[in-house]
Amino acid sequence: MTTDAAPEVVWAVEAAANPSVLRLHTMLELTKRTIVGCPPGDPGAPLDLLLVIPGVRSIELHRYLARLNLYPGADIGGVWSAVVGSLMPSWGRPVDPPEIEHDPRSFPVDDNGPRRVAESLEMAADDPILIAMFRVHGVAEAILEHGRVGIRPGRLFDWEHLNPRVLAALAEPSTS
Repeated sequence: MTTDAAPEVVWAVEAAANPSVLRLHTMLELTKRTIVGCPPGDPGAPLDLLLVIPGVRSIELHRYLARLNLYPGADIGGVWSAVVGSLMPSWGRPVDPPEIEHDPRSFPVDDNGPRRVAESLEMAADDPILIAMFRVHGVAEAILEHGRVGIRPGRLFDWEHLNPRVLAALAEPSTS
């Protein structure tokens, strides 16, 4: 028997330090751009459903993060419940986010140019090391400086799976 159901997505919702922000973490790449503001941008399905939730003012899409900006005084608990209810039919149940973010890791590279920071393939521009890092599923930020590249993973990614992929990307001829 076959099914047309989409596979479940690993995702989580968490409150931010700012009481008018909810963070939606996912292992799906939400954009290749640096930040996409919605509106005016379109977050695509099913995130477009979140823009009609009372209390949601806008969404900022990052690679593996959607930042939900709420109106002042919005009922954060009500918005949280509505977000979960809106995404569960498409993405399945959310997971609990890790209690702490994974620390960034630094890897040696053959590069002594100026400090460069990228949060997307768009920001990587034509830098071969940064481009290679953003071809790795799970990299949310890369910082090149002093012969090292620092990598920050998306919140739901762990180093056990990400580390070998980063090392493999750094071993490619275009980054050596």
